Amino acid sequence: MEAGGRIAELEARLSELTEALALRDARIATLEGLLEASRPSGKRQAAPFRKGEPKSGPVPGARATIALPGTTPRRTPAGLQRTSPPAYTADLC
Repeated sequence: MEAGGRIAELEARLSELTEALALRDARIATLEGLLEASRPSGKRQAAPFRKGEPKSGPVPGARATIALPGTTPRRTPAGLQRTSPPAYTADLC
């Protein structure tokens, strides 16, 4: 009779473990679904499209180019002309 009681005990334990395994399988499936849903949102978001034509006018925070008081732009001395630097050729090297 001990064998019959032991078999019943093992069958009850098997039933408990099967139920626990089914609950874990359901939880794993739920978590895998959440993981797959979160993967695309983890990627970098694209920049928004421009909403219209650029505004004409000064950029906020940009300073206008103005001459400081008491300064003048540099001028070419009288008698000299502005020229570009000489082109280097193979015979000059």
